[in-house]
Amino acid sequence: MLIPVVAGTANFLLTFNGAWYQLKTSYTLPFYFMGIIFYFTGSFQGTVEAFRYTNLLWHFTDFTVAHSHLTMYGIITFMLWGFFTHWFLGLQEKNLQNF
Repeated sequence: MLIPVVAGTANFLLTFNGAWYQLKTSYTLPFYFMGIIFYFTGSFQGTVEAFRYTNLLWHFTDFTVAHSHLTMYGIITFMLWGFFTHWFLGLQEKNLQNF
């Protein structure tokens, strides 16, 4: 499971190749970027926790709770916030063009 996690994260991050400067000027890209980072950390935690030895060590600790909350709040919240920011700014631009 580690290879799809790394491949998916690399695919997301390589879309920024040559356009890293847009993270400073865009309102939505930093949210998507942080969602990608949380995707990698949450998926990597899930992959590590799937091993039998680490599952025995960490199963009844806060690691499992942290993994689910990191994935839920990190990925979904940042991606949705980026989407709604993009959507709202697009609506404002469309309304300003109608005047």
